[in-house]
Amino acid sequence: HEWCWRASTKSYMVAIADKIEMVHRLGDARSKFAGVTYKVGSPIRLYYQFRNILILARRGYVPNYWKARNLSVLPIRFFANALLQTEKRKRLTYMLCGLWDGLRNNRDSFAKNWKNRD
Repeated sequence: HEWCWRASTKSYMVAIADKIEMVHRLGDARSKFAGVTYKVGSPIRLYYQFRNILILARRGYVPNYWKARNLSVLPIRFFANALLQTEKRKRLTYMLCGLWDGLRNNRDSFAKNWKNRD
């Protein structure tokens, strides 16, 4: 999505090829809480998701509906991943690091930002 939003701001035409199939799996598994099914990703993926939501929320070309939806769900995702999944401490660490780097607008890799963590 982000690439398409940027392209649109540069007046590039963005098209959808609905006859093309791309095999892609979001998340390692699915989990359910209070009747809601959500994707469960790896701890490192959580770092990038949390960081990137905060980075993208500052950008003017990102639609407000995307910002509102992702920012409002962030605390719920934090709770679900910190308390309801395996590797709670590791997940918590990665999410907190992602939040910190997102607030600081730090776009380097996790490995570069947190050398002795992984």
